[in-house]
Amino acid sequence: MQKIDRLLNLVECIDELLTVRMEYEQVQASTALQVKIVQANQKIVKAHQKISLAEKKYNVKNTRSPVSSEIG
Repeated sequence: MQKIDRLLNLVECIDELLTVRMEYEQVQASTALQVKIVQANQKIVKAHQKISLAEKKYNVKNTRSPVSSEIG
């Protein structure tokens, strides 16, 4: 009877460890996705800044730029 109880306890521990492992992997995947989103956002911001500088440098209005359409 004690062996069966020990085996049941081991199975419960393994189940808990596997559950924690799955949750950990989900957090890692979510974090990786968030990092990619932040990196993409940074690229968009840099591109927008370059476009804005080019517009100022060449005194050109980009009709598709929300900033230019608000100003002009």
